[in-house]
Amino acid sequence: MGEYANRELLIDVAGLQKHLKDPNIRILDVRASDPRLPIGYRMGHIPGAVALDPLRDFFVPIDGMFELRPPREIAQALGAL
Repeated sequence: MGEYANRELLIDVAGLQKHLKDPNIRILDVRASDPRLPIGYRMGHIPGAVALDPLRDFFVPIDGMFELRPPREIAQALGAL
């Protein structure tokens, strides 16, 4: 799988298919969920995948900019999934 620094964190399609029903693995669909766009989770996703919107779950808008939420809040968002 190329020269990715953390290859052990990647999985190919065949490996994913073997683990789709594994209760110890959570698949995250990490796409911004903009209802104006006809793409994303609601148009299709890996069966069993959970939608995670990085803008909503990891950032907070402040004065027209986005700042990263505190680690505790990010951990809560991930834990809720």
